[in-house]
Amino acid sequence: MRSITLLRLEVFRAVFETESITDAARRLGVSQPTVSRQLKDFQAATECEFFQYVGGRMQPTLAGRELYEESRLARDGITKVAAALEALKSGGQRSINIRSVSALCETILPSVVCQRLKKNPQESFDIEIASVSEQMSAIREGSAHIGFQLGDFRCNDLIKSLMGHGQVVLMTPKDHALAQKPEITWEDVSLLGSNTIAVPPACPIFQPILQAMPEFRSIGERRAMLRSVQLASGFAAEMGICYLQDSFTASRQCPADFKALPVFPEVSLPVYAIFDPLEINNAKIKSILKDVSHAIGKISRQ
Repeated sequence: MRSITLLRLEVFRAVFETESITDAARRLGVSQPTVSRQLKDFQAATECEFFQYVGGRMQPTLAGRELYEESRLARDGITKVAAALEALKSGGQRSINIRSVSALCETILPSVVCQRLKKNPQESFDIEIASVSEQMSAIREGSAHIGFQLGDFRCNDLIKSLMGHGQVVLMTPKDHALAQKPEITWEDVSLLGSNTIAVPPACPIFQPILQAMPEFRSIGERRAMLRSVQLASGFAAEMGICYLQDSFTASRQCPADFKALPVFPEVSLPVYAIFDPLEINNAKIKSILKDVSHAIGKISRQ
């Protein structure tokens, strides 16, 4: 059909995955009017309505969802061609491309990847720190095979597989009053007020903490807003104050004069793997997911 072009399919998929004309244009590197025009022409040519504007978002219709599923075939073909060209260029086998939040890149992935390389030196990995939105974009574009995220998120078109759980811990100076308590509660944390470092809203542990302690939104040391929770240890050590951390990072980054203490009731942090449904039967990916799940369980039991 003349109405179907690769550009129109790319525009359609970008709008479907971002639920936004603006975000689709940004992803594709074109103007908003171009995306709007291509989508309008596509719908007119096919005599189908693929989206409805609801609540400020482009929500797919039944026709839109069905077309998206069918368009996987086109994307899969293009991805395979790109992978084949990359393999020809490099003269070797394809790397497994992994994108992950920094907490897992610094703890889980080093042990998993190193163990795999010891068993099979022929394997190759390409690993990069990325936010969950960056991970999903890379997987959709075919530039990443697997993503790993700490905390829950919405994912309509990719597979989200639970790997295990960590928890939120309070990092306290060893001479702090809380370090001497047999059990720390969220009420204890709330009483710290500005004597703790704020967790940025973009951090994966922010929402779970907020559910346990709603007032946390207005609590924390804000004279120096840290955009990554991984920066907290150095600042907290200099200031002699507490900070909240995920148990994975705490297992590797615990300052010498600090203690990692669980907070009760426990706030669980789920770890998810993200990958394309087309990879669900990929033996290598299944093997990596199994190793990651095992490594998470090992740290959680410590």
